[in-house]
Amino acid sequence: MTNDNYSGFAIVGDRVFYLDDDGDLVANDMPCEGDPATLINAADHGINSRYLFGIGDALISVDTRALPECGIMIHDTSNGVSEKVLTVGEEDGYIAGFFAGDDALYWAAYDESTRALTIKRFAVNGAPETILSRVLNEDLNAGLSVDASGDHVLVV
Repeated sequence: MTNDNYSGFAIVGDRVFYLDDDGDLVANDMPCEGDPATLINAADHGINSRYLFGIGDALISVDTRALPECGIMIHDTSNGVSEKVLTVGEEDGYIAGFFAGDDALYWAAYDESTRALTIKRFAVNGAPETILSRVLNEDLNAGLSVDASGDHVLVV
């Protein structure tokens, strides 16, 4: 890899994408023996490094600069340029996390006033769909995780 410190990364094809120490979006071709290429300077993107995903052959990030709304972006893997494809926000409740599946991005939304938990699925070439909606018996006090592979989705 490199000597850069990073908190999140995504692998798409044979490239590793991450934010370097300066917050720039960089990419390195595997086996990551050379220097990474800077694709986008930190000032020109809103990627939260915890929300950088490789889903299929797509690089997806989440822009959290306008909380409570989040912008979901699809990036060109050759130059990092992004296109905002979706905004999610307060109408879904508090966004409890984003999770990568094999072929889609998932997120969990929680409405504290009603204890409603909603899991949404966003296929890269589709529209978001609700795949789970439940009212919890107790408050959501701990983190949760969503894992998806094939036709199976696990919410823990």
